[in-house]
Amino acid sequence: MATKVNPIGVVGYIDLVLAELTHQAPRALTQGEVEAVHRARVATRRLAAAISVCAPLMQERHVVLMAKATRRIRRSVQTLRDLDVMREHLRELNKRGIHPAACAALAEAMGEERKSRFEKVAAGAKLDKWLSGVGFWIAVRGGLEDRRERVRTRVLDGIAEQFAAFAAQADRLSLGLLGEGAKHENVQPHALRIAGKSLRYTLEMARAEKLGATERTIGTFKKLQDALGLWHDYFVLTEQILRHCVKQMAHPSYDEQEDELIQLSLYVLRMAGGQLRVFGRLWQKCRAALVEEIGQIGAKVPRNASGNESLEIEEPVKDIEAETNPRS
Repeated sequence: MATKVNPIGVVGYIDLVLAELTHQAPRALTQGEVEAVHRARVATRRLAAAISVCAPLMQERHVVLMAKATRRIRRSVQTLRDLDVMREHLRELNKRGIHPAACAALAEAMGEERKSRFEKVAAGAKLDKWLSGVGFWIAVRGGLEDRRERVRTRVLDGIAEQFAAFAAQADRLSLGLLGEGAKHENVQPHALRIAGKSLRYTLEMARAEKLGATERTIGTFKKLQDALGLWHDYFVLTEQILRHCVKQMAHPSYDEQEDELIQLSLYVLRMAGGQLRVFGRLWQKCRAALVEEIGQIGAKVPRNASGNESLEIEEPVKDIEAETNPRS
């Protein structure tokens, strides 16, 4: 049954993230549920972004313990999530008739690998310890509420700094992709993708503080993130296809299926390149508007503003924002 809650500011935002994490992590790490793995991973990224913003206002010991526990959970579900995403892409390619035999064989092999990986994850998970680590939030929560204005300042400063860094990297990448600058000079798309995630989650915190971050701005960053996310998915899938292909080629029963795997890898790699170009065009299209929108965040907002729009929470908790994209 859905209920309405009114989280107040960043503290309320983190409350919801932790509720989501503590609900999804056990299902992900002890049962291996696909949706729980996805949502637990998203929650760890949101929590990591929040810790980064609030760290100067927290005791170093608490920051270290919370960050370490968050990182452990995220790394535990990382490989499972990657395998789930790659298998989904293979199923989509199979439905489209793109090298169906190779897609089916690879998806089956990845399914077996996921079972093996999950057994190791479940055996090595220290769930109580890790959740106790993020539970140090209770020790710092009150202090952050008492320093609300400093938290708001940290959010605004974080957005300004993160956007400036993101924009500089996105400019170089997009100009290189569009043939107007040095080809990808000093730009790592994966690092840009992670930076975009952090910025988006910081914008969510600004929205929770009613600092003027709009759904439009956050939505635009999600579109940019989606393009980089698909690039990453297809790039990693290409590596996995080739790794599987090399392994099969060394086997005495080598047949033409391996040749189809090579063709599939080339197809997926071209898809990866296409998504980088999508990002480049989208960034060039929305850059000016984003600069203006980001510049307006925090302006004309009363310093004592509080509260947040109601969020609908499913029992026991629904993700803060609908997460239908498998790469988030």
